[in-house]
Amino acid sequence: MGFSKRWLRAALTATENIPFVGWLQSNTRKGLLTGILLGAFLLLLLGGLFGGLNRGPSGAVIGALSGSLCGGALGGLFGAIWGTLSLPQEGAARVSIALDKDGGRYAPRETVSGYVEIFADDTLKLKGGQIYFICRGFYAYDRMEEDQTQKPEFVRESRQYLVQQANVVPPGILRRGTSQRYPFSFDIPYDALPSHHGYICSVRWTLHALLEAPDIAPIEAHRELIVEAPAPALPPVPGGYQSLTPSQICQLALILPRVVYAEGETVTARAHITPLESFHAEEIRAVLLRVENTPLGDDHIVYVDGWDPNSGLFRGTRQPGGKGTTYVWLEDELTLSGPVKLEIAESVTYPFSLRIPAQWRPTLSTKDGKVVWKVGLILSRPGHADIRAFHEIIVHTGVSQLTEMLEPHASSPTRVSGLADPGASSAKKNP
Repeated sequence: MGFSKRWLRAALTATENIPFVGWLQSNTRKGLLTGILLGAFLLLLLGGLFGGLNRGPSGAVIGALSGSLCGGALGGLFGAIWGTLSLPQEGAARVSIALDKDGGRYAPRETVSGYVEIFADDTLKLKGGQIYFICRGFYAYDRMEEDQTQKPEFVRESRQYLVQQANVVPPGILRRGTSQRYPFSFDIPYDALPSHHGYICSVRWTLHALLEAPDIAPIEAHRELIVEAPAPALPPVPGGYQSLTPSQICQLALILPRVVYAEGETVTARAHITPLESFHAEEIRAVLLRVENTPLGDDHIVYVDGWDPNSGLFRGTRQPGGKGTTYVWLEDELTLSGPVKLEIAESVTYPFSLRIPAQWRPTLSTKDGKVVWKVGLILSRPGHADIRAFHEIIVHTGVSQLTEMLEPHASSPTRVSGLADPGASSAKKNP
């Protein structure tokens, strides 16, 4: 039995190269070949028998040949019909998704258009095919055992924000060696969530093509595209944006000319320190933070201090606090000053710049999680708590806007005698 199956399969493979026969469905070809063989064999015997009885040996030969030809023809006809109706089809096809727009980047309200292309390795009967336009969110949180002896266990949950479907492939026969293209188009909503490739919070826009054919597994193709986060329209603020942190020994001010930036841009800002008494500072740093939060989890914060984007591994410090699960990523930092003595009545200004990485991680806010960006200043003193000032910025993935550079890219300080206003101009002097 196994030999017969192998022989039949080899014969079917050989018929693929025969013109017209190779275009038939596999079950039709199998029924055709089976019918030809059975019909030719049966009528060869019958034709030889009756031919021999009527005409002798010569009649037997002629009858056998005539019977095999007629039997093969009739058997092939009925076998093809039987195979098409009764046998399962076999074969394969490939599906791909192509976009009309190069790069696959779209803005809200734009139209995503392209085509689904199907290439048939074998002739197949198709039930039809659909393409889906999907926006999904993925949110992660970690769980720690009560004894905290094991590593945290990560749990990921998904949310579906949008599903659109188009029936683009009609039922029919796809012939072997041919390809067909079927166009599609979807409109992106005006309030679409932006693509976000974060760790705790992630938003993905994808196209899924699904081709269905009887008796074989569904044939699928996937393609991800990018939906940009447009820049919000904020009115200009004279003098820029400020964040002040007063303390008993000084006033720490963070001053930014603007708070809306595109990925890949440089944040320029100033640190302005107004001492209320003379004191020693161990270090003054500027940091750029990305804070991911989801309400899932057991109210803790993870401060990530080491990250390998290739392996996905990181080091972090886990502390109780916040709501749900919060991860704080240090995206960039700059030391503005090492150990320094700040004198009373001498304000100091440190211009600095920090670069926003281009990783498709814009500012994000959903009911299931949010991502915010912050610029911060940290003033460390020996034996005392740090003095900090933070200001939130909005990061988008649209086109960068040309802006006037209000501050030089340097971290050298500017000292001003007297308790000057943090936004006042000052003359430069080395400390």
